[in-house]
Amino acid sequence: MRTVGLRPISIVVHLVLLAVLAYSFNLPASPAIIVFAVLLGALLGRIALFAVRRRRRTAPPVSVVPGGLAHPADRPRRRRVTPAELPPPPGVLFGRDGELARMRALPARPGSGPWLISVFGPPGVGKTALAVSMAHRVTRDYPDGQLLIRFDDAEPPDVGESLATFVQALKGPQDVVPEVEHQDWYRRHTAKRRILVILDNIADPEVIRTLLPTGDRCLTIVTSTQEVRGVGPHLPVPVRPLPAAAAINLLDKVVGGERVAAEPGPARAIVEAAAGYPIALHMVGAALAVRRNWTLDIAVRRMEDAAVDRRPADTVPFVRGLDLAFGLLTEEEQEILLLLAVPRRGPVEPWMVEALFEGAFAPRPLPPGAASAFLERLVRARFVKRRVDDETGLPAYDPPSYVDDYARARVPTRLSPAQQDRARRRLVAERQRRVRSSVDEFLVRNVFECLDDGHLDRALAAARESLALCRERAARVAEDDSGGILATEEALTLVALGEVYAELGWIDEAFTCAADARRRPTPATSMRAMRLTGGLRRRQRQLVLADEELVGAYDKVRASADRSERIRVLCELIELAAVRGDLATGEPYAAQARQLCDQEPAGTWSQRPAVLLAYGRMLRSGGKLDRAAQVLFEAEQTLADAEQRRTAPGDAADRRTPAAPGGLRRPWIRLERALVLLDQGRYDLSREFSLTALDGFDGLRHRYGAAHARLALGRAQLAADRVGKATAVLQEAHATLRGCGDRWLEADAATVLASAYARAGRSQEALSLLQAAEQVFVRLGDPDGMGRASYLLWQVESSFPSPRPRLPLPVRGGLAPVPSGLSGLTASRIRR
Repeated sequence: MRTVGLRPISIVVHLVLLAVLAYSFNLPASPAIIVFAVLLGALLGRIALFAVRRRRRTAPPVSVVPGGLAHPADRPRRRRVTPAELPPPPGVLFGRDGELARMRALPARPGSGPWLISVFGPPGVGKTALAVSMAHRVTRDYPDGQLLIRFDDAEPPDVGESLATFVQALKGPQDVVPEVEHQDWYRRHTAKRRILVILDNIADPEVIRTLLPTGDRCLTIVTSTQEVRGVGPHLPVPVRPLPAAAAINLLDKVVGGERVAAEPGPARAIVEAAAGYPIALHMVGAALAVRRNWTLDIAVRRMEDAAVDRRPADTVPFVRGLDLAFGLLTEEEQEILLLLAVPRRGPVEPWMVEALFEGAFAPRPLPPGAASAFLERLVRARFVKRRVDDETGLPAYDPPSYVDDYARARVPTRLSPAQQDRARRRLVAERQRRVRSSVDEFLVRNVFECLDDGHLDRALAAARESLALCRERAARVAEDDSGGILATEEALTLVALGEVYAELGWIDEAFTCAADARRRPTPATSMRAMRLTGGLRRRQRQLVLADEELVGAYDKVRASADRSERIRVLCELIELAAVRGDLATGEPYAAQARQLCDQEPAGTWSQRPAVLLAYGRMLRSGGKLDRAAQVLFEAEQTLADAEQRRTAPGDAADRRTPAAPGGLRRPWIRLERALVLLDQGRYDLSREFSLTALDGFDGLRHRYGAAHARLALGRAQLAADRVGKATAVLQEAHATLRGCGDRWLEADAATVLASAYARAGRSQEALSLLQAAEQVFVRLGDPDGMGRASYLLWQVESSFPSPRPRLPLPVRGGLAPVPSGLSGLTASRIRR
């Protein structure tokens, strides 16, 4: 028994006993008394040691649960939440020491609060950077939370939404605050707390008063173009353009490489063109930082070439700095920036840019996906701001007011009135077409085809765009008979978005989409949402719930004429039978699915390989390895034939080119073939197929699929006793899965990685992984996973005082065998 860590307990007990005996009985310190005290102290020390160790064993283990925080297993996570919503600090601020000193002195003054700082100045002068920098300097003084809201010039401020955002950030995960009580709750909650709030780009006193915390130890920083008035006592902090020396230092920091010191003359010209505005210096520096071979003198000449004649009313203070930054853009970037100024002001989406470009430059349309890429480049160049819609996740782009004014002044120099008119008309026509278009057709062409081809980013963007389109149409249509149609279309889009999320491994997001779709119950949406939910339950090994959902979806789909959806439901039922290893149940489903594919091969060319893949998985789980290998080979051949027919001459001119040979389906088939070879004991060939699957997923930038392939590769390496290589691959797979969201697969990867750790002698790391994995399996209700994790956990725990045994691979598809020498408690723990 190891007592190194608890030996001081016995020493303390001995000393206490000696003192008690000597004092109580007035006994001399004879050898007999000392021996008696030592023996009694040893006995009591052993009892105390046993009690402490028992408490340690029975205490809830604190571990990092995959996908969650470190917390005891049987205790709820802490209810109180401390929001920290500040963006990263802007770095070194040049020329703002005086403003920061004034702001830092305010909270130290005696008197009552809450404190309010009004940071004001013209656009682009650096108000937000100053406010955020100040907030980071005093964060420790406001431990109850830091909140930030950015307001947009293009939209009126929504006070209710902003207040709801603050309440959502401050309340606990179990707290329920009705919307009508948001104001009172916010005032009560902030009355006795220390909270820092930043209200960016707002001067409306009514809005500020609503969002102002009430505690006298709170601090609010407001940024606006004018000093905030009418909200009570405040500290005004005007922000002006930087002096020349500070502007030179800022340019040197942004450009880097000692280029400013090498060319002081052009550097001064750039600073003068920027007029001391940090935004202009950042825009110029961002363009020059990626052009390391350009001298500053070349940049100044580009500025002169880009300058145009304009009236003073059409300019901004740092217009020459914008000339320089504009001159450093590519020709396509310049054209798209000017096109953003053609319609009225407001957020712009990529489809709008495509329509504007097609109208203005009809002979040369933008390639697919190019609009998003150009807009992102303009974001990096500081010409455009990106924001993401909270409901759809769809990005929208909006140029700041000074960029919009600058672009409008330049539009006539590059776009003729005829081009501008064609761009506007094309935008209007595209908006009308989107409103009238069929959502189902849009999903097939832009989501499911992209998904089959492996264009995951395009499929995700298209699904989000379709959701935004549905909500845009719902906002334009009055409450009439079309409301039900719009609700159905939105539900179908939610299911499609959930399928993309499921493919990416974002399980929670997919569950949310399915739940939202089921709130709009129609026969078409119900069966698709049930099929999606059943598939997600199956992947999380919640097999009883998965069976209920999928059987219900099958009953609904049999009464419909949707052949494709019927095949999808049958595929999910086959996959469920594969998880259970139930060939008797799965065989009829597989026969029906193959028969449906044979009846309409042209319309279901992408579904036949999916059916064969699911059937192969079922055969492998049932131990029919040779038959599984034949079916999976047939699936790959079918996929190759379908791809050949699809790209044959005479097809539609607008057909898509897959992102990789075989699109998304081929690497999944290769992965399943690798697992069949692994079960057959052909480890070298299994590694080859796993590597080809990994190459396919990497080519598609499919991190979730790549993690599956690495997990299979690690299993093959471990089975071949290549523990070092297996550990490296499994570590990468587990790290990737921690960022995806599939908790069951992450826990399964943790058990395999723990097996590799244990065989490498890293028992403590294996123990931590298995404890976390076991908790996940318990929460998901997966007895097979619990059995594997518990068996491995028992082996690792039993290996500490003796040489560590070589652990077998976790058993797939059933409980691990329970050794006969286990105690009844441990055996029941494994079997439960």
